[in-house]
Amino acid sequence: MRTIRNELANRRGSVMLIVIMVVLIISLVALLVLAASHYNSRLTANERHRKRAFYIAESGAILAIDSLNRNDAAHGIIYDNEDVEGGTVTVQVFDSTDFAWLEDDRRIIRSVGVSRNAVRRLEYVVRYAIMGYDHIPGPLYIEAEDPHFAGNVFTIQGGDHHWGDNAYNIPVPPGDHRQAVATIHDSTSIATAMSGHEEQIFTVDEHGNYIQGSFMANHDTLDLDALAAAFAGENGELADTTGWIIGSFPNDYKVSYLDGDFTVAGGGHSPSGGSALYQCPNCNGLGVVTCWGCSGTGYEWQARACATCEGTGKVDCSTCAGVGGFSCPDCGGTGGNAMECDSCYGSGLFGCMVCDGTGDCPICGGTGISKTAGGNYWSCYRCGDGQKNGTIGTGECPDCGGVGAVACIYCSGTGIDPTTGCATCSGTGVIICTDCAGSGKVVCPTCGGLAGADDRICHVCSGGGTQTCPWCNGKGVISDKGGGHGAKGTLGAGVLVVTGNLHISGQFEFTGLIIVLGEVSVDITGGGQGVHIWGSLLCRSVDFKIAGNADVVWCRQALQMLPKRPAGYQVVSVTEY
Repeated sequence: MRTIRNELANRRGSVMLIVIMVVLIISLVALLVLAASHYNSRLTANERHRKRAFYIAESGAILAIDSLNRNDAAHGIIYDNEDVEGGTVTVQVFDSTDFAWLEDDRRIIRSVGVSRNAVRRLEYVVRYAIMGYDHIPGPLYIEAEDPHFAGNVFTIQGGDHHWGDNAYNIPVPPGDHRQAVATIHDSTSIATAMSGHEEQIFTVDEHGNYIQGSFMANHDTLDLDALAAAFAGENGELADTTGWIIGSFPNDYKVSYLDGDFTVAGGGHSPSGGSALYQCPNCNGLGVVTCWGCSGTGYEWQARACATCEGTGKVDCSTCAGVGGFSCPDCGGTGGNAMECDSCYGSGLFGCMVCDGTGDCPICGGTGISKTAGGNYWSCYRCGDGQKNGTIGTGECPDCGGVGAVACIYCSGTGIDPTTGCATCSGTGVIICTDCAGSGKVVCPTCGGLAGADDRICHVCSGGGTQTCPWCNGKGVISDKGGGHGAKGTLGAGVLVVTGNLHISGQFEFTGLIIVLGEVSVDITGGGQGVHIWGSLLCRSVDFKIAGNADVVWCRQALQMLPKRPAGYQVVSVTEY
């Protein structure tokens, strides 16, 4: 019995020990869970503060851009530890007085956002932007996912044309051909939409070869509001006219602003009987205007040096102002702390191994003769002609030219250790301009590098220098109906901004840029003499239709005449440092 009681007592002791160990393990696990939970909570809080600090820095940079747009002279610290919701922000603006390599139209904005113990630093590079020709992708930009191309008469042409001549491509160079249609959607969408009409939607390559079914898929979404505001203002306050379509090419470009939906059913712009007539404002009643094909010279190409490049075919690179490079930002143009080459002790010279530094030819020892026999000799074959009784050699080592030394192979004769100095500029102190590859010159945009060309009679005016006025068809007077004036005008040039939807039918002609901000529809159906848009049509509508006798034709000549408008400072790049 005693043995049994002892056994039970021992078992009770073992159970107690096991219970205690289990409790300890559970307690330890609980402590670990609590610790992990606390650690994760702190991590979450830290990440939250990091994100908040980033947004604070971002908002500070945006405020700085607004400040620059209001006051271009803003410079230095413009926000110093400023209290904002969730933390503080410090913003500093730098210009070319701070960094010599920074272009005058650019600024660097450094914004530091702080939230609790989290700090985020952003550096914005901004550039003063001018809205104009470079922001236009081609003759037609659409955001419609399912555009409609109907009929066998319309064309959308991306080849660079002369205004008014549907069949004439500007020769290349300097032709600037574009894709016919740019869309933000994928290629399947636009290819399906133009099925059966590929030959009507085309461009040409740099050699003038025809390319049908031309489109650019997945194009970046354009900020049409900003583009329209740059030309016409947010509410049309910068426009030349509101509610009308006016202007003529090339003498009188105008910015027309049409608020809301716009429908035009034009019947042409020729004078018609029974309507009041007034003097044509485009030609001042003369019936003719300066020829757009030759600017009145009678020749499309003149056999004189290009005025832009003075016959060189090159102009100064605008990026580096013709210098070819920029002072290195890391070493300030000093090249860094370069050290002399320890192989040549800074001399840049290395003893010639062929002649052991003597400068004498190693074959003839400087005599110019390799061997003699009686009264005859052999000219040294290394420094002479090697012929019997030939011309006696120079006696100089052919490898070093008698100097006794060659350029140090380690430093390439510079005398500077190539492993030292500024790593950014390789010790030169200069960053080579990528646009001109260090030459300081780029191809002249006027003559395309041709410098000048042979005389060629203008195909538009046949050398006369003038052309029939398109507004009045040479009559000198124009009707007060359908003459381009009033809401039903059918002729204009410059920039046309429509804030609503656009519907055109019948006869209509516009030279320049049309921006349609409406999100519903653009419907173009030509009749009679047709609808002709020389330049570019940009629209965001979800429903785009073109049919009938209608053409949208890319014309660099027309678009480069657009009035360039300031659009304030735009972001070039953003980096976190």
